Amino acid sequence: MLSESAVRLRTDVALVLDHSARRFGVQPRALADQSVPCGDGLARRTLRAEVRLPSGAPPRALIDQATALSLDASAQRGYRLTGPPSGPRRDRSFTLTRAVPQVTLTVRLRGGRHPTMTLDGTTACLPDDT
Repeated sequence: MLSESAVRLRTDVALVLDHSARRFGVQPRALADQSVPCGDGLARRTLRAEVRLPSGAPPRALIDQATALSLDASAQRGYRLTGPPSGPRRDRSFTLTRAVPQVTLTVRLRGGRHPTMTLDGTTACLPDDT
């Protein structure tokens, strides 16, 4: 059911972001949290959150550290990487999935003047019991 998957999504996104935020000494913030209809009484839950990473560190080292923190925290929650992290030197993205309940997390890291880590999470289309 959607409510169960939505709770897992919120919990996992919070834990992955909090893990990174604590290490960098910053606060995560939620940008969106909504149900999106899929049709036939089904819906998916989507959530977007962000952490502003500290500026001043070498961009590549910062992106490498944020990648490692995100992968570690998500693996502890039962997620698997769908493919190797990709992107140019200052930017990186990767997707992680969890089978039960089915949740997908996409992490986007941006270096440069205002470095950020954005995490987009989504559940599968499920019966809307919310």
